[in-house]
Amino acid sequence: MDSRSVGLLAEEDIDAVAYWALMNPYPPGSGDYGLLSPEMKSYVNYYAFELFGRHFGDTLVEKQYKRDNNLSIYASTGEKGKNLYIIAINKLPDKDRKVEFDLLNFKPRGDAAALILDGPAVPDHVYDYGLRKESLKVGKNGKLSWTISSYSAVAIKIPGRVTTFP
Repeated sequence: MDSRSVGLLAEEDIDAVAYWALMNPYPPGSGDYGLLSPEMKSYVNYYAFELFGRHFGDTLVEKQYKRDNNLSIYASTGEKGKNLYIIAINKLPDKDRKVEFDLLNFKPRGDAAALILDGPAVPDHVYDYGLRKESLKVGKNGKLSWTISSYSAVAIKIPGRVTTFP
């Protein structure tokens, strides 16, 4: 299960999902793609659950963007509308994507933070993935521009000044 699959579950208001294999060995043929190795190291698919489980709000908000099969966007608020969360997934393996978010009625308190899941797509290095954090500048016009690196998922948290969403 990848980040996009977890995002679709959120959009369809699915309350529970059973992930069959929590811990299995790698490479393929030795197991069925668990979240953790026998040494308790996280595989990359573990981080998709981490992004949506710990770095996404509890209320989905409407988003508008030009449909693109290589880009998925999910938006939510949390803490009773106090914070805005965006998860963006670039599915292109070799091309970065520049995106601009217009926050509309949401009034940011300051700069945003991004957790980025990316790494080399090398089958022999299945542990070379992880989350890294970067700061983002939110423009005074309520817009946020960001370049999403190829084949990555980004969770953005934007603290709000006031509660603007129900």
